Amino acid sequence: MNGLRANLIELAKLEEIHADADVDILICLPATLITQSEDTLFDIGGQDYHAATGGVHTSLTT
Repeated sequence: MNGLRANLIELAKLEEIHADADVDILICLPATLITQSEDTLFDIGGQDYHAATGGVHTSLTT
């Protein structure tokens, strides 16, 4: 995920797949998606955000 609202469909698909899971699941989203994902069955953590549209990047959220 790169912080795009359209990527939240991936979270919805994971919820369908794991709806009956008997474990706690932590999903670490880009900071730009955390508040849009509050009504999920998963525990939500955060990631750093990078201005690039793709790839593996580590930076700080400003």
